[in-house]
Formats: sequence, C-alpha cells, structure tokens
Amino acid sequence: MCVAIAGQVLALCGDTARVSVRGNVTEVHVGLVTPEVGDFVLVHAGCALQILPDGAELEALLDEVLEASHEAP
Repeated sequence: MCVAIAGQVLALCGDTARVSVRGNVTEVHVGLVTPEVGDFVLVHAGCALQILPDGAELEALLDEVLEASHEAP
C-alpha cells in the first residue's frame, strides 16, 4: 500500500525543500511542482506530488482522527 501525507514547506533550495510533516522536518524533492514557502504539499517517497490548497485543514482533520482513535475502546 502507498501512503502520501501533507507537509508544509519551510524553505526552498533549488529542486529540494525542507518540509515539516507533523513536526518532523525532512528534505523533499520538488521538481514536479513549484511550491512557495508556507504552502502545503502532498509528499510520497520523498517527492512533492502536488500543492494542496487546504493543507492546514487536512492536518486538523488528521488531528481529529488521531484523537478519536485514542478515545476508542
């Protein structure tokens, strides 16, 4: 199974970006998209696949899901 997750661009340097994925900062290849600092991107296998217009909202939804999973018996 393949999983992609949203991350926020912190800095850009050529074809790479420093991206925060739920507080974990990683280097991501951005040759497929042209994000700006502050944008949310969909990250899979070290590559940004697309710019997400609602990345902050997706993070909030993920927080709700994680919180609900901790409350489940």
